[in-house]
Amino acid sequence: MRILHLSDIHFREPDCLEPATDTDRPYRTVLEQDIVDLCRDGKHVDAILVGGDIAYKAHPDEYKAAQEWLEALAAKCHCPRESIYVVPGNHDVDQKVCQKALAVSNAQEAIVRAPDANRSRVLREQLRDVEVGRSLFLPLEAYNNFAASFNCNVYPSRPYWFDTLELSAGLKLRLFGLTSTLLSGLGKRDDEPGHLYLSPLQTVFEKDRDIVNLVICHHPPHWFVDVTQVDDDVNSRTKLQFFGHEHTQRCTRDPAYTRFKAGAVNPDKRELGWRPGYNLVDLDVIDTGAARTLRVTAHVRQWQNAPEMFIPVKDPLGNNVWVNNMAAPEELHLSASASVAR
Repeated sequence: MRILHLSDIHFREPDCLEPATDTDRPYRTVLEQDIVDLCRDGKHVDAILVGGDIAYKAHPDEYKAAQEWLEALAAKCHCPRESIYVVPGNHDVDQKVCQKALAVSNAQEAIVRAPDANRSRVLREQLRDVEVGRSLFLPLEAYNNFAASFNCNVYPSRPYWFDTLELSAGLKLRLFGLTSTLLSGLGKRDDEPGHLYLSPLQTVFEKDRDIVNLVICHHPPHWFVDVTQVDDDVNSRTKLQFFGHEHTQRCTRDPAYTRFKAGAVNPDKRELGWRPGYNLVDLDVIDTGAARTLRVTAHVRQWQNAPEMFIPVKDPLGNNVWVNNMAAPEELHLSASASVAR
């Protein structure tokens, strides 16, 4: 299985509505060509994961342009449209709604002011209240209208989405798309790590037999006030982790998991160290029984100027691809004779 991981595509109106003068368009074109070139090995893209910040200011026209681009990109790399998955980022939160609707600020502040030990309970109570729960998701209305076309919209009774795909050799891939923006849009909580909140309500990743759990979330764990709980849950319960937001290309290899961060497809050109990036990840199942292994082979790509092209981010040994092998053993069944007590 091949996964394309993008993040922070930042379609900004009115620029994105005028192709002839859209200064981000040349970079996206080179990105498309780079992906197509990497897929000349005979493999096509099976799933596209978009890690948030689809829009820039949550304008409906930004989502229209983003949807058209994602669908065209999927066609070029032969990925089924139904295999495009999205999660919200802080730029997908309509700040005007946050500022105008007192119910939104009241709902967010109740979570912020709650003691650490009670914060999860307070959030659960708010999500179960029809009016309060609706207020928390009101700033995501334009995003949700876009995400619904990919069956990735979120709401109070389902603050995250999940889906299951077939891998091989008896393994299935279960995807979880998290909403990291419930406290975004107010109080400058998006400006530095440690002020947002995810909660255990979104990290219920069951470790079922023959299931490989994958999580995609806009903000990395250290952006949450519950960073320790999030990091522990994600690392112990998921083998594949995809994050965005920080506009940096990273691959972390651990015997139990592989973590990716994607550079922004369309970062702000005023950023220090401005370099667009993305990840192309292959998943292969090796061997069977107790030796069954999930092999992750990743092209971690970033932008280069003069000449304009995407180049590999090399691993610590200087390789162009990153490889990580993680155990995924089958359950061993004792024979009837062996299980008889002696």
